[in-house]
This record gives sequence, structure tokens and C-alpha cells, in this order.
Amino acid sequence: MRPFSGLNYPLAREPGPHAITVNAVVPGPIQVERETRLPTHHRTAPDRQIARQCLARRGQPEDAAGAVAFLAGPSASFITGQSLHVDGGRLLH
Repeated sequence: MRPFSGLNYPLAREPGPHAITVNAVVPGPIQVERETRLPTHHRTAPDRQIARQCLARRGQPEDAAGAVAFLAGPSASFITGQSLHVDGGRLLH
């Protein structure tokens, strides 16, 4: 994983001595009900989104929420200054 926009890496340095971690969750296309309200010309067809990912399914809100819960929990207490891309492998394309 690499720092997202270079922001969380320097931010992680200052609170680190106080055992405070700073990370970012970077979601890819997540399927939400509200997207159906967008004008058609602003939407990307789901099959086009999926074609640009390694995993052949739409991201769900629970996928991003699970990443946040992990980073906020004790299992991630030694992870800081990182970006977790929750994008079905879109970053790899």
C-alpha cells in the first residue's frame, strides 16, 4: 500500500509517539442506492466498472465499512501512515 495523496504519511508521524495511528481507506466504486438518482450521463455502467477491477462484482458499503473497522481495531494497532484501497483490485489495472 502507498500513501494516499501524501497526506496520511506525514500526519502519522506526529501522533505516533502517543500510539495514535493515521490511515486512509480509499474506496473504489461502491454500489449505493443514491447512484440511481444521478443523471444517466454521469453514471458509469456497472459492467464497465467491473471490467476495470480484478474482482468481478460491485463494491458494497460493507466492504468499505469492514476496512474502517479493521483499521480502527486492535489488529491494526501497528499500522500507520497507510492507504487501504478497497477497490476490488481496480488500482492494479
